[in-house]
Amino acid sequence: MIENMTRRRRQVIVGIAWGKSNKEIANALFLARSTVEKHRFALREQYQLNNTADITRFAFKHGLIKLEEL
Repeated sequence: MIENMTRRRRQVIVGIAWGKSNKEIANALFLARSTVEKHRFALREQYQLNNTADITRFAFKHGLIKLEEL
């Protein structure tokens, strides 16, 4: 499922799971905020994630983040 996820989308989903805003993620990754918004939208569509809580659960479930990192 996540094997085909790009490195950049992984970085965005981790930022979202850590509670970062689109602007904070964009600044950290040297992207435009609109690019982060597009990645967020694409992730939600591709994996049927309805909100930030779903994205965070998805990141935990697939090992993208660990509890001790938060």
